[in-house]
Amino acid sequence: LKYSRIGFGSWLDKDHDGKPDHPEDGLIASTFYNPVSNSLFVVFRGTPKGAWLDNAKMLTGDSTYSKLFLDHAGRLWRYLSPMQTEAMEYLQDILARFRAVGNDIGCHYVCGHSKGGNQAQLAGMIYKDYFDVSFSFNGPGMSDATIQELQSNLGEARFLEASYRLYGVNVANDY
Repeated sequence: LKYSRIGFGSWLDKDHDGKPDHPEDGLIASTFYNPVSNSLFVVFRGTPKGAWLDNAKMLTGDSTYSKLFLDHAGRLWRYLSPMQTEAMEYLQDILARFRAVGNDIGCHYVCGHSKGGNQAQLAGMIYKDYFDVSFSFNGPGMSDATIQELQSNLGEARFLEASYRLYGVNVANDY
């Protein structure tokens, strides 16, 4: 990490419209790039105060609450919560920016705590071709509907391959 550079903070105004691209009580993510190891690290913050309802609805697979998301491979996702969708859009933007300037990234890592851990798990599945490892620190799981959609959209073999690169670290006293 010594040579890593932080960039692409979700709180920045990358589209230059005079306001942050993501609200403070929503997605908080940072991306670190290490030019020496040619590695990309995406880190999602834990549950912000505006995310508790999203957590509850996300875990039930409430399709009336879900937000549609079309990923980089043209797959439609119907059971992602608005905050999960926001995280995947952030990743899609980051990966597009690095490819646009010709960066051929060696290794990608994604991690997060709590809500961010859930987003890291999802990133490791949806963007399995880009992330080598995903770390979730006390992240909640996903609804049955989301898991079934992951299996369907990715195919069983790719789903299993991606799941083998997800690591969860959980402690008893973290709510």
